[in-house]
Amino acid sequence: MDKKLFIEVIKQLRKIEERRDFMAEEIGMDMTSYEDQFFNVIENLMKMHFNKQQLALIQTYLYQLVPDKEWDGKITLEKGKKETVYNFKTPEEVWNVIQTF
Repeated sequence: MDKKLFIEVIKQLRKIEERRDFMAEEIGMDMTSYEDQFFNVIENLMKMHFNKQQLALIQTYLYQLVPDKEWDGKITLEKGKKETVYNFKTPEEVWNVIQTF
């Protein structure tokens, strides 16, 4: 997967999440059970390309950090015995971080 494609996929996944949240909150229509099968396929395709640590970072970004409105856009990761703070707010920054793992 190249950087441009990765960024596009992550942006699209965020749009899907936002649309699902809107439909649940504003319309009262929960699409989770319908969309879960599609997300499972996408996740399995990502597993074919990314290792477990990279996939965990991607999932953390998509489902935990981005929805948190108070999050500062940074993530602290331990590599070996050294902790490093990374910018992690945009799909491009996520790409840059996962390339180090």
